Amino acid sequence: MADKNVPSRLIDEVLEEFGRIDVLINNAGMIRRTPAVDFSEDDWSMVLEVNLSSVFRLSQAAGRKMIEQGSGKIVNIASLLSF
Repeated sequence: MADKNVPSRLIDEVLEEFGRIDVLINNAGMIRRTPAVDFSEDDWSMVLEVNLSSVFRLSQAAGRKMIEQGSGKIVNIASLLSF
């Protein structure tokens, strides 16, 4: 989810459709299998955007709504590749 505007739009769409958000599951991730010396800046940026920044943006957008409504859960799932 490299588009920085998608998380807030997604949360808005969920709220419009269902009226509230009870659970956010962050389960996206990617890897580029390239030796570090050949890893491009664009590849590095894309991996960080998908694996870290999108999780932060979605959690922040959903978390704000969950705080307003008084409840909600956020679950982050990591890959074994992170080790």
